[in-house]
Amino acid sequence: LQNNQDFLIEYLKISSNNTKKLNDQIKLLSFDSSLDKLMYYLYINDNDITYNSISELASTLFIRRETLSRLITKLVNEKEIVHYKIEYKFDFKFSSDSFCAIILLKPN
Repeated sequence: LQNNQDFLIEYLKISSNNTKKLNDQIKLLSFDSSLDKLMYYLYINDNDITYNSISELASTLFIRRETLSRLITKLVNEKEIVHYKIEYKFDFKFSSDSFCAIILLKPN
């Protein structure tokens, strides 16, 4: 490893990124409420989440799909977040799963 600096640097970057992802997952598991999990996930993703299905996002957040769906609906109704559902982007149609994004609204 010491003979190949490029390899060593890339290895350390990959190792560091994997450690950060694991730490983020552990932190997500430490939250009790689904709201806290969603807000933390928004925070670590610069207040912008893109996902292909609500089931995929719920699995990432370690919460039930139904719970996440109700939470997103509630936050949209309270105007705490903006939820975009896009079926076309750059003239390519996505599969049966919709392309969605959540953006946290920052207070003025």
